[in-house]
Amino acid sequence: MQALRTIHKIENNILTISVPLDFKAAYVEVIILPYNKKEEIDDLSSNDNEELNAFQKLLLSAPVMSDEDYQFHQEKRNQFNQWK
Repeated sequence: MQALRTIHKIENNILTISVPLDFKAAYVEVIILPYNKKEEIDDLSSNDNEELNAFQKLLLSAPVMSDEDYQFHQEKRNQFNQWK
């Protein structure tokens, strides 16, 4: 049996859980317990910030569409939609 234990922060009463790609299960059992170990929560916050910074760097390094490229795309899309 595979088991996965992670600590998550609940924001706006929403909890999102991502599982690794190699976690193979059609159904899972979720048990939610409060977590109160302050020192470990502080460590999680710093890890979240590192992941956020890495994600922001990834987004900033992505290609950017110019206004001309966008206009060209819109024109082609409109032409394609006329075929319907």
